[in-house]
Formats: sequence, C-alpha cells, structure tokens
Amino acid sequence: MNEGKHGNLNWAASPFRLSAADAAGSVMCISYCRVADRFLHRISYLSETGTQFHLDSCVGDVGSAQWPGDPPLQQLSRETIAGQTTILAVGQAGVGHWSSSAQAVHCDQGAQIFLDVACRFSVFPLHLGSQYQVPESCFGVCIDSLRVLVQLPQAALCLEAAIPESHQTANASIAQWQWDPVTRLLRLTVGGCGTNMPQTVRWQIKVFAVSGGGPSPAL
Repeated sequence: MNEGKHGNLNWAASPFRLSAADAAGSVMCISYCRVADRFLHRISYLSETGTQFHLDSCVGDVGSAQWPGDPPLQQLSRETIAGQTTILAVGQAGVGHWSSSAQAVHCDQGAQIFLDVACRFSVFPLHLGSQYQVPESCFGVCIDSLRVLVQLPQAALCLEAAIPESHQTANASIAQWQWDPVTRLLRLTVGGCGTNMPQTVRWQIKVFAVSGGGPSPAL
C-alpha cells in the first residue's frame, strides 16, 4: 500500500470524503484534509483485488504565493446538487478567487471522480492549473494531449482534462499536462488568457480506472 506524500493525514476519517464503486467492486474516492492554511485532496483507487493507489494534490515547485501550483481551497461544504452529493470549495490568493466542486459518480466508464475548477482574477495570472504528486509505485506516466495514463501493476488511472464549452474562447481554451519524473509532479497548466479583465478561467478533470497496466514509458 502506498500512502503518498501526505500519508500521515487521516484521509479516511475526513468529513469531506466521497466514493463510488463500479460493478466489479473497484472504488474511486476523493478526500480532503487541511494542511496549513488550505485543504488538499487525495484521489484514491482501490481495485477489486485490494490494490490501493493515491494521487495527492500538491502546491509543489510551480507558481507563487499569489499563483500556487494547485488551487488554494480554504473553505469546504457538502451540498446536494441535482441529487448528487457534492463537495464545494472556495479560496483566495492574491487577486485570484478560486472555486471548485467535486463528485464521485457512476458513468459508462465505471466509478469516476469529477472535478470542476474555476479562477476569477483581475490581473494576468502567472500560473493556473492543478497539480498532483505521483507515488513511486506507479510504472510510468503517459501523456496523450489532454489525457494522462498513470500505469499501475494491473490497471491504470486515467486523468482527462477539459475546458467547458462555455469557456472555449480564442483567449481561454488552452490546457496541457506535463510530467516531471524527477519531482514526480503531474501538472495541468491552463492558459491562453486574454487581456480583458476581470475574467474567469475554468477547467475540469475526470479520473477513472481502465484495464491493463504494467511497465510503460513516461512521455
């Protein structure tokens, strides 16, 4: 079992925790815990055979105090939206105001974690996006456009990024995954902001398990 960077936190006891299981018994879960002045989250995968794997959100070495590597979420609540339990979060750093929603849902791809994030700002941002620490237990990280596969022994976690259609403009529709095998940071950078201020940039991430796994080159 790999506890990840924040393994000393009691993720399982968090009041802000959502999970969903697929037909085979695999479980996807998202949990939030406070670290210093903000909440970080962990995305967990538990296979039907008992294998566990975690991705921890991480500020890392990108960004600054005003434009951190991952959204600075400082207030959380549990709400029911369209019959679906949802974790809502807001936070602020510098002149940026972040908001986020998280759900654990069932879909055609099985159990899935769905994140919807937005940042509103009045000056050009130095960095926008999301970032995860990848444990050493994975075999590799493969990037194909807005889709990432984190290879595990008998499966893979897929992270798919998207810009909602309502925010797909000429000035705000760029998103790109990057993988640093030295720091083991997987980061999504969102850009293409125009000069009109203030403005809001929004991005979404889906995380789900796919069959297969084993060694794979890191691209």
